Amino acid sequence: MGYKNLNYIVEIARQRNISKAAEKLFISQSALSVYLKKLERELGVELFIRKNNTLTPTVEGEMFVNTAKEILKLEKDLFDKIKPDGRGVFTIGICSELAVTMFTRVLSDFKKSHPAFKASVTDGRTEPLITKLNEGLVKCIIVPSTQEHPGISHHCELLKDEELVFVLSKNHPLAALASDDYDHPPRVDASVFKDAGFILAPSDTIEAEIIQRLFNDHNIIPEILFEINRTRDISQMVREGMGISIQPEYCVPRDMELVVCRPERAYHRYMHLIYRANTRLSKEETMLLKSVKQAYQTWYTDFKHK
Repeated sequence: MGYKNLNYIVEIARQRNISKAAEKLFISQSALSVYLKKLERELGVELFIRKNNTLTPTVEGEMFVNTAKEILKLEKDLFDKIKPDGRGVFTIGICSELAVTMFTRVLSDFKKSHPAFKASVTDGRTEPLITKLNEGLVKCIIVPSTQEHPGISHHCELLKDEELVFVLSKNHPLAALASDDYDHPPRVDASVFKDAGFILAPSDTIEAEIIQRLFNDHNIIPEILFEINRTRDISQMVREGMGISIQPEYCVPRDMELVVCRPERAYHRYMHLIYRANTRLSKEETMLLKSVKQAYQTWYTDFKHK
């Protein structure tokens, strides 16, 4: 048994509910449930008594939680002693192709005035990056969520509210329903696309979770032609007429002559900048993150063309 996710059990004990604990930890309820069951099997004891959606620690559970808190405190104290002034390599995890592009551009400009500044970027899915943040392996993360206010214990700033849009090539038979006005695309009845073939993000992404909600709401059983990880690759396939896609509007490339439209009911992805509440940012790190936040807001206006 490893101890890297001790905070999971501590949060379950604090919330007495898997769903609430998952929200605070910024992971899915199913992933947290699987982790708890696996840990209990490994230990050979129940850590919680389950009754009416309430989890109460057993005697063994209380022992585990109290010891976990001590270990987590020792870990925090160790990190504080090793890096008391926040110096070293700035570590950030990013779950967004567009956000990685933005960050590298901002970092490149930032290093012109701060040549000694060092940064390490890790990309990946939301849940693994949350785990790295909880373990102290990264200092902050930029990740999407299905909620504007996820209610987590970490410091969380909303970078962008991104509405999902249908993305089509200009030659698609339904292209007349769409527009190249990415800021104000028209709204359409989503059911008009029920017979379309879709090119989507992989099923384990936040985008896929929101898209599935859209399909369920409109009784669409989609024909999924491809699942592709990179937004730009998806967009290229749409441009070539291989299918249509559903993407956060802000992620749609502006240089591929694609057209977009929105479902009548809005579906949102929320991009957040998150770091642990007790994290101490250096002056340079604070300046860099301020520039990143600004870049995310102005990417398609002035920043990208500097």
